[in-house]
Amino acid sequence: MHIASILNVNIFVLQNEEKQSSPFDCERLLNVIKYINSNLDEQITLTQIAGIACMTEQSFCRFFKKKTNKKFFEYLHELRMQHALQLLLQTSGNSICEIAYACGYNSSSHFCRIFKIYYGESPYRYRAAVTKLIA
Repeated sequence: MHIASILNVNIFVLQNEEKQSSPFDCERLLNVIKYINSNLDEQITLTQIAGIACMTEQSFCRFFKKKTNKKFFEYLHELRMQHALQLLLQTSGNSICEIAYACGYNSSSHFCRIFKIYYGESPYRYRAAVTKLIA
């Protein structure tokens, strides 16, 4: 999934740039995405990511939005929610709190709130509904 994510962003950047992206910009973006994918279970701050890109936070936010058409935290939440879905379906023994921490959230209530925004129901109900369908 992580490699596919990197490739999808790289292809997206190349297809959606009005002007040809400089190799430095592509490398900068790929370094950021690789870092995110490698540290998805950790707390990731805008300051850290901007530092990896060698940019100020404000410049990085503009750069990321221009290259991906997504805000940085939208992208981060999407990746984490994809990871959460995998964990919910593959690890029925893990609690929702454990899954929240494994996806980089420090609070299970924050995780549940974001999950509900993306999938329309709580992670607990989502897991129960999927389990019921499979059984």
